[in-house]
Amino acid sequence: MADPLIAWVVIVLGVTVALAVIAGFVVGTEAARPICLVVLALAAIGATAGIVGGLSRESAAGEIISAALGLLGGVVTYLFYTDTSRGNAVSFSALAFTCSLFLAFIEAANLRVHPDSYVFWRGECARIFSSKDVFESEATAAMVDDSFSKICRAVLNTEEQDLGLPR
Repeated sequence: MADPLIAWVVIVLGVTVALAVIAGFVVGTEAARPICLVVLALAAIGATAGIVGGLSRESAAGEIISAALGLLGGVVTYLFYTDTSRGNAVSFSALAFTCSLFLAFIEAANLRVHPDSYVFWRGECARIFSSKDVFESEATAAMVDDSFSKICRAVLNTEEQDLGLPR
């Protein structure tokens, strides 16, 4: 998926529908209806935290995930302690949050990796073709041009096409 918003929608709806079907089989369709709203809400929260964490290069996003999982654990413990009849709702909600968080984090990390793959070669091409030492000698300049111009042109053209940049 190329867009984080599309990934978010697909993950939230996919997790919600999958768990609604499973809940329908486990607890029956009447008991599964109120569970579906809670599952949808927690899947949305989990997917949001996963997308933010996966796209981020900062460790602060990882702290958000830890805090969210801690909050979820506290809520689950509280709900089990106050009313054990809510066990199915709590279990499905925790599963929805965890699955959507995991899937969204992986998808967002994959979205971030592709543009980052050009960073090394873009830097190397800039370093090579901006070095005055390379172009002092005509023989060195010709060798660098033969060796690296095709690679650098391919990297920059591919990057422009993949990122949708104008030429």
